[in-house]
Amino acid sequence: MKGNNATRLFRLGSYLLTHPHELFFYAANIPLAGKSPIETELPWISLSAIKFLKKYLNDKMVVFEWGSGGSTLFFSRLVSKIVSIESHLYWFDLVKSEIERKNIINVDLKYREGSFDSKSKFMESDYFKSFPEESFDLILVDGYDVQAFVRPACFYLSEKYIKKGGVIILDDSWRYPEIRENNAAKAFKILKSIGPDRYGVTTTDVYFY
Repeated sequence: MKGNNATRLFRLGSYLLTHPHELFFYAANIPLAGKSPIETELPWISLSAIKFLKKYLNDKMVVFEWGSGGSTLFFSRLVSKIVSIESHLYWFDLVKSEIERKNIINVDLKYREGSFDSKSKFMESDYFKSFPEESFDLILVDGYDVQAFVRPACFYLSEKYIKKGGVIILDDSWRYPEIRENNAAKAFKILKSIGPDRYGVTTTDVYFY
């Protein structure tokens, strides 16, 4: 989240003081621990959002995710089907290998090139235009976001395909305050906490439709 290192450290310390039961999770899942999200089979989102998903998901749901990784493996154990589009070839190969090694059969993982030079080029890229024209129970907006326009573009396209009663999960939501002000959701919740493979505190927003 925003702020200098001292601010981030204070924010983290304050959080852990009020959530001491999460200290072991934090220590076991920081980058220094050497475990990637693929190894831990956890989404790279806030821990509070992971807890929400564990309660919310069921084996009849169909999920779409922008980007792949630990979330792909996490979803595969909880839902009927996952469709995932990945723009990073190296990461795609890692996830694909893990899916094949574990004989997971309910994941449709696709590699599509993205163009991240500008919003217009991104929206014309194979990555963005490969979104399947079908409805989903849950859509995770994650993936590569070096440019601030990427996830908002993915979010607003996702709103066209989320089922009634479904949810969109937006990771690192603190970066996109405009989405909280402009969306078609009935309601949204900000889930702020530590998360796997990161040192500080982040926010993941859940949008209810």
